[in-house]
This record gives sequence, C-alpha cells and structure tokens, in this order.
Amino acid sequence: MLTMSCPMAAPSSDRILLSRGLTRLRLSRMKMTSYMRTDVGVVHSLIDDEIDMKKLPGNRRRATVLRLLKQGICPHQILQNVQGGDPVQFWAVVDYLKARDQTEEALQVFQWWKNQAGYRAKEHYYTSFIHSLRKARMPFQAQNLFNEMRDEGVQPSLATMATLMLCYAESGFPDQAQILWNEIANYGFQPDTVICMELMDAYGKMGLFYEIARIFKEIKSRGHILDAKIYTTMISCYGKGGQLQLMENIFEEMRSGGFSVDSSTVNLIVRSYSFAGSLTGMEESYRCLKAYRYFLEEETIRAMAFAYIQKEKFYQLGEFVRKVGLKRKNVGNLLWNLLLLSYAANFKMRNLQREFLNMVDAGFKPDLTTFNIRALAFSRMEMFWDLHVSVLHMQHMNIAPDLVTFGAIVDSYLNGRMANKLSLALSQIGMHNLYPNVLTDPLVYEAFGKGDFHVSAENLLQYPHKMHQEKWTYSKLLRFYLKKYFSKGQLFWNH
Repeated sequence: MLTMSCPMAAPSSDRILLSRGLTRLRLSRMKMTSYMRTDVGVVHSLIDDEIDMKKLPGNRRRATVLRLLKQGICPHQILQNVQGGDPVQFWAVVDYLKARDQTEEALQVFQWWKNQAGYRAKEHYYTSFIHSLRKARMPFQAQNLFNEMRDEGVQPSLATMATLMLCYAESGFPDQAQILWNEIANYGFQPDTVICMELMDAYGKMGLFYEIARIFKEIKSRGHILDAKIYTTMISCYGKGGQLQLMENIFEEMRSGGFSVDSSTVNLIVRSYSFAGSLTGMEESYRCLKAYRYFLEEETIRAMAFAYIQKEKFYQLGEFVRKVGLKRKNVGNLLWNLLLLSYAANFKMRNLQREFLNMVDAGFKPDLTTFNIRALAFSRMEMFWDLHVSVLHMQHMNIAPDLVTFGAIVDSYLNGRMANKLSLALSQIGMHNLYPNVLTDPLVYEAFGKGDFHVSAENLLQYPHKMHQEKWTYSKLLRFYLKKYFSKGQLFWNH
C-alpha cells in the first residue's frame, strides 16, 4: 500500500468561487512529503464531479488526473479510486511528479502500483524510472531497480543497461560505469553513437581523459562505424579540459579519416585555444576557420577577445575586430565596443573619440557598455568635463547608468582630489535612491579592472543594510564608502 501523507481540506479563506457556482478546494503545490491529510469524502466528491473515469478514453482520463493533481489533490487519494490499476492514470501521476523533480515520491507510487492486482513487470517501466534516477543523480537506487527487474525475470536491453551505465558515469562513479560497459560488450550489444558521446562527455567532465581515449580505442576495435559526432565530442572534451595536444591529434585524425569538419567544430577549437591562453594556436585555428569560410560565432568572438585582453594585447584586439568586420550587425554593438575598448584600455583618447563618432556614423546606436567604456577611460585620466558630457549624452539617449557609471564618477572625483564637487556631479544623474545593478559587459572589467567604489559596493551588496534587512541604495553605498575612504586617510596621518 502506498505510504504517503495527504493534504487536508483547505480553510474557507482558501476556497474560490468557480464560474458555475461550485465551491472547490484550492491547495498550494507542495512536495509529496509536505502534503497534509485530505478528507476522503472531499476527494471522492471531486472525482465524482469530473465524470466516471472508466467511460472516458485514455487521453481524457489522463487529463482528468492531471486536473485533479493541479487542484492540490494528493496522488495517493487519486490512485485509491483507480480501479484495476489503470496504467493511464498511474503514468499521469508519475509524469506529474517527475516534472516537479519529485523522483522519490514517484518511486513510492511505482511501489504501490507493483502491489496492485493485474500488475505485470515490463522493461520499459523500469527503464523510465532508471532514466529519472539518472537525472536525479541517484545511481544506487537505479541499481536496485535494475536488480529487481532481473529478479522479476525481465532481461535488460541495451537501452536499460546504457541508462544505468550513464547514471553511474554522470554521478561520478566511473568504476561502476566501466563494469556495465564491459557487461554490455559481453551481452553482444553494440553501443550507438549517442551512448558513446554521452559516456565520453561524462568522463570529460570528471577529467578522465584517458578513459575517453580507452572508450575510443575499444569502439574502433569492436568494428563500430565511426561517426564525425564522436570526433567532435572528443575534441570538445579535450578542448574544455585544456588538453590541447590531444585535441589537435584527434582533429588531425578526423581530417585524415575523410570526415567533414563543420563550423561548430572549428569554432570550438578556436575557443579552446582562447580559454587556454594560447594566442598562437588560437590565431592559427582562426585562420583555418577563415580558410573554410565558416561563420565566426559570437561566443568565439568573445573568447578570442578575452584571450587578447588577458594578455593585454589591445592592439591585436583592435586588428582582430576590424578583420571580423565592423559592419556585422548580428552581434549588436559587440565588435564596436571591443574596438573602443582596445583604445580605451591603452588610454588613446583621441582614437577613442574618433571611433566613437565612426560608430554612430555607421548607424550603430551606443549602449550602456559603450558609454561605460568611455566613462572608465575618462575617470582614470581624470577628464572631468568629458566624463560630464558623456553622462549627459547617456541621459539624452535615455540610457540608464549602472553601478559602473556611478563608480567611475566617484573614483574620478575622489582620486582627483575634487571631493567637494562630487555631490554636484552625482546629483546630475539622480541615482541616489535607486538600487544598484550591473549591466555592463564583463569584458570591460577584464581590461580595466573594477574601480575602488565598485569593489567596495559589491562586497557590501552581499549583506543586507543594517539590522532591518533594508536594500542598499546608491546613496547608502556612497555614504558608507566615503566614511571608510576619509577615515583611511585619517589613519594614515595618525601614523
């Protein structure tokens, strides 16, 4: 018998009047373990109100069960009214629980169904639950179901064994996954491409690159027909893991084997070199991508820009975005912003201003990141008038400043020993009572770093204001920062 607690009848304040004049129960959606006890008579009344289930076709029975569940009725009470262990209503309850990640509750329902008259064990029942346990990272419960299925006399197929194997691999148990891999081979099954790819991907996330190579060697020795997707998966695993030499070897083997290399694979290789910080490999693979006339993805553009910024190669960054093409509009302002950043980070202010005007003339509308690149450069160079004009330009274009803009103004005036004019400068943007947010492209921080006020604000934003759980506003952040800033100076002179 199913052992679950059930919801009790809701108080009158929770009842709602339906359009037909019927008053029904409304319960909040909770996990099965938090259900309270429901009056059985209420549930029976609701089910009777729907219609006699036995006279409905399968899709209507399923819809009725789902409607009752959404009304807050406990699955236990619904199933108690199921006559003959109706699979349609059972799977409706199970699917409802699975969709809400209530895997353990779904297993309890399955245990109840197995005790009903007329139940017959079938492999796809167990496969479905093992797959759910795989998603929930519960390999040992999946193993128990697998063993139970065998005890019932049901022989597992490749799909069930592969699901259990991947459950172990993705949960961080490679040894148990290897045992099942060997068992699959002993059964004479041939894993398909998708199974091999998912297993390699799981090993890659654990950093078990030698296991990926072993799997690849075994599927070749078993006469498995190799697929370009397997090579792509290996390239992805090696690239994300920083195993550049292994990635190169597989890529060369893929090309020598006559497999076509698609755009996503070459983009992936470029990103792998970028994240590893290998500018030489990144640029060579980028030339390869251009030779194939493949499309450079936005994610790849960001990865290459990140690599140049990390190495402080701002001139190369500017040349790169020019080669990609500043007229390209499907990535928004990204390329123009990177070009401006390449000049701003080297404080080439005339070039920065010239390219900003060229951007506008080319038909691109500056965004928050565009203005903050300029604001940070003006702030570091203590160009107060240019900073003031840039903020006014933002207001004219109805672009709301963020924490980066506010911090650039604060740091500029404090570092320039013009603290007496800070309140006037900040009053022009009217942000004091607003809540802080950061909407600037993170690549800007990689080039400039975060200002002192920005760093202080981020540290404070992790905690509520005082004991009243109030939210921080710009004025409160500034008050706290100024107190710390000037007290720091006082401590310095005391020494």
